[in-house]
Amino acid sequence: MAEAMSDLTDTVQVQPEFRLDASREGYIAALTEASSAAPVVAIRMPRSIVDRTVLEAAGLTLELRADGSVAVYADAIDLGTLVSVPLVRLVAEALAQIEPEEAVQELASLVTALEQALALAQQERDRQIPHT
Repeated sequence: MAEAMSDLTDTVQVQPEFRLDASREGYIAALTEASSAAPVVAIRMPRSIVDRTVLEAAGLTLELRADGSVAVYADAIDLGTLVSVPLVRLVAEALAQIEPEEAVQELASLVTALEQALALAQQERDRQIPHT
């Protein structure tokens, strides 16, 4: 019995591993032996749960910048801008996805929103121009 107990108290150096599984539908969280890379323990977690948890914790924020781009950054992690896309590209992508039967209503809403945004930008530009 004493011999069996000593096996339980041996120290094994491990290193964490976290990766997508081969199917890309889940993540593998594992502890592997540092000396041999053999897994000591591994757990598979569904990707949907991990992705949602990580994205919620990251606190993603969208920002419309004065240069006409939309940027995404994470409040919880200082990684800078994660991605920046020109607003015109987002509009083009939205237009490409409009279904013909919904085009009239959706286009009217989009045009109204863009006209309001343009009016705000023009007002701010006019306010910034020094008047003589």
